[in-house]
Amino acid sequence: MTANDKSLFERIYSLPGENPWTCREPPGKLTELVESGKLKPCRALDVGCGEGYYSTYLASRGFEATGIDFSENAIRYARRHAKEAGVDCRFLAMDWKDLPCLGERFDFVLDWRFLHEILDLPEREKYVKTAAGVLESGGKYLSVSFSDKPNAWGNGRIRKTPEGTTLYFAPAMEMEAMFGKYFRIVEKRHFNVAGKDADTECNYFLMERS
Repeated sequence: MTANDKSLFERIYSLPGENPWTCREPPGKLTELVESGKLKPCRALDVGCGEGYYSTYLASRGFEATGIDFSENAIRYARRHAKEAGVDCRFLAMDWKDLPCLGERFDFVLDWRFLHEILDLPEREKYVKTAAGVLESGGKYLSVSFSDKPNAWGNGRIRKTPEGTTLYFAPAMEMEAMFGKYFRIVEKRHFNVAGKDADTECNYFLMERS
Protein backbone atom coordinates (compact mmCIF):
# COMPACT_ATOMS: atom_id res chain seq x y z
CA MET A 1 0.00 0.00 0.00
CA THR A 2 1.21 3.52 -0.70
CA ALA A 3 0.17 6.87 0.71
CA ASN A 4 1.33 8.54 -2.48
CA ASP A 5 -1.78 8.65 -4.65
CA LYS A 6 -1.93 9.61 -8.30
CA SER A 7 -3.49 13.02 -7.67
CA LEU A 8 -0.55 14.00 -5.47
CA PHE A 9 1.93 13.25 -8.22
CA GLU A 10 -0.15 14.99 -10.87
CA ARG A 11 0.06 18.12 -8.69
CA ILE A 12 3.79 17.68 -8.15
CA TYR A 13 4.27 17.29 -11.92
CA SER A 14 1.97 20.22 -12.76
CA LEU A 15 5.01 22.03 -14.18
CA PRO A 16 8.09 20.41 -15.71
CA GLY A 17 11.29 20.40 -13.67
CA GLU A 18 9.73 21.86 -10.53
CA ASN A 19 10.10 18.88 -8.19
CA PRO A 20 13.36 18.20 -6.32
CA TRP A 21 14.10 14.81 -7.87
CA THR A 22 13.90 15.68 -11.57
CA CYS A 23 17.40 15.98 -13.02
CA ARG A 24 18.23 16.53 -16.68
CA GLU A 25 21.60 14.80 -16.38
CA PRO A 26 21.68 11.02 -15.90
CA PRO A 27 23.17 9.91 -12.57
CA GLY A 28 26.86 9.09 -12.54
CA LYS A 29 26.23 5.61 -11.19
CA LEU A 30 24.19 4.83 -14.31
CA THR A 31 26.56 6.44 -16.80
CA GLU A 32 29.47 4.52 -15.23
CA LEU A 33 27.78 1.23 -16.12
CA VAL A 34 26.92 2.32 -19.66
CA GLU A 35 30.13 4.12 -20.61
CA SER A 36 32.31 1.33 -19.18
CA GLY A 37 30.48 -1.28 -21.24
CA LYS A 38 29.31 -3.18 -18.17
CA LEU A 39 25.77 -2.47 -19.34
CA LYS A 40 25.44 -2.84 -23.10
CA PRO A 41 22.58 -1.60 -25.31
CA CYS A 42 19.53 -3.78 -24.85
CA ARG A 43 15.80 -3.63 -24.13
CA ALA A 44 15.55 -1.41 -21.04
CA LEU A 45 12.67 -0.59 -18.71
CA ASP A 46 12.77 2.56 -16.57
CA VAL A 47 10.26 2.19 -13.71
CA GLY A 48 8.99 5.44 -12.23
CA CYS A 49 10.64 7.29 -15.10
CA GLY A 50 9.23 10.71 -14.23
CA GLU A 51 10.06 13.23 -16.94
CA GLY A 52 12.02 10.63 -18.86
CA TYR A 53 15.53 12.02 -18.84
CA TYR A 54 17.19 8.73 -17.87
CA SER A 55 15.25 6.78 -20.51
CA THR A 56 16.25 9.43 -23.03
CA TYR A 57 19.89 9.03 -22.04
CA LEU A 58 19.69 5.26 -22.48
CA ALA A 59 18.08 5.67 -25.89
CA SER A 60 20.86 8.05 -26.92
CA ARG A 61 23.32 5.24 -26.15
CA GLY A 62 21.55 2.69 -28.32
CA PHE A 63 19.13 1.15 -25.81
CA GLU A 64 15.56 0.30 -26.75
CA ALA A 65 14.08 2.25 -23.85
CA THR A 66 10.62 2.07 -22.30
CA GLY A 67 9.69 4.32 -19.39
CA ILE A 68 6.63 3.95 -17.19
CA ASP A 69 5.11 6.27 -14.61
CA PHE A 70 1.60 6.54 -13.26
CA SER A 71 1.65 10.34 -13.58
CA GLU A 72 0.17 11.33 -16.92
CA ASN A 73 1.75 14.77 -16.60
CA ALA A 74 5.20 13.22 -16.15
CA ILE A 75 4.71 10.97 -19.17
CA ARG A 76 3.61 13.92 -21.29
CA TYR A 77 6.81 15.78 -20.38
CA ALA A 78 8.88 12.64 -20.97
CA ARG A 79 7.58 12.31 -24.52
CA ARG A 80 8.34 15.97 -25.13
CA HIS A 81 11.86 15.69 -23.76
CA ALA A 82 12.64 12.62 -25.87
CA LYS A 83 11.40 14.42 -28.98
CA GLU A 84 13.53 17.45 -28.15
CA ALA A 85 16.55 15.18 -27.70
CA GLY A 86 15.87 13.52 -31.05
CA VAL A 87 15.69 9.99 -29.65
CA ASP A 88 13.09 7.26 -29.92
CA CYS A 89 11.65 6.21 -26.54
CA ARG A 90 8.38 4.60 -25.57
CA PHE A 91 6.65 6.14 -22.56
CA LEU A 92 3.57 4.61 -20.95
CA ALA A 93 1.32 6.05 -18.24
CA MET A 94 0.81 2.96 -16.12
CA ASP A 95 1.25 1.49 -12.65
CA TRP A 96 4.00 -1.04 -11.99
CA LYS A 97 1.34 -3.58 -11.01
CA ASP A 98 0.21 -3.67 -14.64
CA LEU A 99 3.64 -4.60 -16.03
CA PRO A 100 2.73 -8.27 -16.54
CA CYS A 101 -0.11 -7.10 -18.80
CA LEU A 102 2.47 -5.84 -21.31
CA GLY A 103 3.45 -9.43 -22.02
CA GLU A 104 7.03 -8.29 -22.64
CA ARG A 105 10.45 -9.05 -21.24
CA PHE A 106 13.44 -6.77 -20.85
CA ASP A 107 17.18 -7.16 -20.48
CA PHE A 108 17.61 -4.30 -17.99
CA VAL A 109 15.32 -2.75 -15.39
CA LEU A 110 16.23 0.64 -13.96
CA ASP A 111 14.61 1.59 -10.65
CA TRP A 112 16.19 4.92 -9.73
CA ARG A 113 14.56 6.12 -6.52
CA PHE A 114 11.20 4.44 -7.07
CA LEU A 115 11.05 1.47 -4.70
CA HIS A 116 11.04 3.72 -1.63
CA GLU A 117 7.61 5.01 -2.72
CA ILE A 118 6.12 1.61 -1.85
CA LEU A 119 5.49 1.51 1.90
CA ASP A 120 3.90 -1.86 2.61
CA LEU A 121 6.41 -4.72 3.01
CA PRO A 122 4.39 -7.36 1.10
CA GLU A 123 3.82 -4.82 -1.69
CA ARG A 124 7.54 -4.04 -1.82
CA GLU A 125 8.34 -7.71 -2.26
CA LYS A 126 5.58 -8.06 -4.85
CA TYR A 127 7.17 -5.22 -6.80
CA VAL A 128 10.61 -6.85 -6.70
CA LYS A 129 9.07 -10.16 -7.82
CA THR A 130 7.32 -8.33 -10.67
CA ALA A 131 10.61 -6.73 -11.73
CA ALA A 132 12.18 -10.18 -11.82
CA GLY A 133 9.22 -11.51 -13.78
CA VAL A 134 9.66 -9.04 -16.66
CA LEU A 135 13.41 -9.68 -16.95
CA GLU A 136 15.01 -12.19 -19.27
CA SER A 137 17.23 -14.80 -17.67
CA GLY A 138 20.57 -13.10 -17.05
CA GLY A 139 18.95 -9.67 -17.24
CA LYS A 140 20.17 -6.92 -14.94
CA TYR A 141 18.26 -4.87 -12.37
CA LEU A 142 19.63 -1.66 -10.86
CA SER A 143 17.81 -0.47 -7.74
CA VAL A 144 18.62 2.78 -5.94
CA SER A 145 16.42 3.83 -3.03
CA PHE A 146 16.67 5.70 0.25
CA SER A 147 18.60 4.19 3.16
CA ASP A 148 17.49 4.40 6.79
CA LYS A 149 20.90 5.66 7.93
CA PRO A 150 20.59 9.45 7.63
CA ASN A 151 18.00 11.50 9.50
CA ALA A 152 16.57 13.24 6.45
CA TRP A 153 12.99 14.25 7.17
CA GLY A 154 12.89 12.53 10.55
CA ASN A 155 13.53 9.01 11.78
CA GLY A 156 12.17 5.52 11.27
CA ARG A 157 11.21 3.59 8.17
CA ILE A 158 8.27 5.78 7.10
CA ARG A 159 8.91 9.51 6.64
CA LYS A 160 7.10 12.37 4.97
CA THR A 161 8.91 14.83 2.71
CA PRO A 162 8.23 18.57 2.34
CA GLU A 163 6.54 17.84 -1.01
CA GLY A 164 3.95 15.67 0.75
CA THR A 165 5.21 12.29 -0.45
CA THR A 166 5.57 9.48 2.08
CA LEU A 167 8.63 7.30 1.58
CA TYR A 168 10.17 4.12 2.96
CA PHE A 169 13.75 4.36 4.27
CA ALA A 170 15.15 0.84 4.31
CA PRO A 171 18.12 -0.82 6.01
CA ALA A 172 20.54 -2.38 3.54
CA MET A 173 20.20 -5.81 5.19
CA GLU A 174 16.45 -5.77 4.70
CA MET A 175 16.88 -4.90 1.04
CA GLU A 176 19.51 -7.58 0.54
CA ALA A 177 17.28 -10.27 2.06
CA MET A 178 14.37 -9.27 -0.19
CA PHE A 179 16.42 -9.01 -3.38
CA GLY A 180 18.25 -12.27 -2.66
CA LYS A 181 15.05 -14.26 -3.16
CA TYR A 182 14.88 -13.32 -6.82
CA PHE A 183 18.32 -12.10 -7.93
CA ARG A 184 22.02 -12.68 -7.68
CA ILE A 185 23.45 -9.51 -6.16
CA VAL A 186 26.41 -8.36 -8.28
CA GLU A 187 27.28 -5.18 -6.39
CA LYS A 188 25.96 -3.31 -3.37
CA ARG A 189 27.02 0.01 -1.89
CA HIS A 190 25.85 3.22 -0.27
CA PHE A 191 26.23 6.70 -1.64
CA ASN A 192 25.04 10.16 -0.75
CA VAL A 193 22.59 12.12 -2.88
CA ALA A 194 22.55 15.91 -2.54
CA GLY A 195 18.95 17.13 -2.63
CA LYS A 196 17.12 20.43 -2.69
CA ASP A 197 15.57 19.75 0.72
CA ALA A 198 18.14 17.46 2.36
CA ASP A 199 21.09 15.20 1.61
CA THR A 200 20.05 11.57 1.66
CA GLU A 201 21.95 8.31 1.62
CA CYS A 202 20.88 5.64 -0.84
CA ASN A 203 21.13 1.87 -1.05
CA TYR A 204 22.56 0.79 -4.41
CA PHE A 205 22.06 -2.76 -5.66
CA LEU A 206 23.09 -4.04 -9.06
CA MET A 207 21.62 -7.50 -9.62
CA GLU A 208 21.19 -10.25 -12.17
CA ARG A 209 18.24 -12.54 -12.70
CA SER A 210 19.23 -16.21 -12.70
